[in-house]
Amino acid sequence: MADAEAYAAYCGMRSKAIPQLPEELERPKARVLEIMKASGARKLDAHMKEQARLGVSTVSALGVWHSDFARAHWDPDRAAASGRAPSLNRALNRLRALIREG
Repeated sequence: MADAEAYAAYCGMRSKAIPQLPEELERPKARVLEIMKASGARKLDAHMKEQARLGVSTVSALGVWHSDFARAHWDPDRAAASGRAPSLNRALNRLRALIREG
C-alpha cells in the first residue's frame, strides 16, 4: 500500500483511500477489505468474489492478489520514496550499503 498510486489503480479505487502509514496498521488485511467495501475497489472486489466462488479463502485470495500486484506493478523505490513505508526505506538503504561494501 505504500506504493499508493499503483496499488489504488490495481485495486480500482482512488489513492486517497489508502492509509498514509500502512506499516502502522494492526490488521492490514482486514483494512484492505474495509477499504475495498468503502471505496468501491471494483477490481479487487471482483477478484475476491471470483475467488470465493471457487472456494478460496479470503486470506489466500488476498495473498494471490498482493503477489500479482508485487510482481507486476509494485515499485519498491517508488514505495520507499513515498514516505509511507519507513522500514522499506531502511531496508533498501541497507541493501544498497551492503552492495557498495561488496
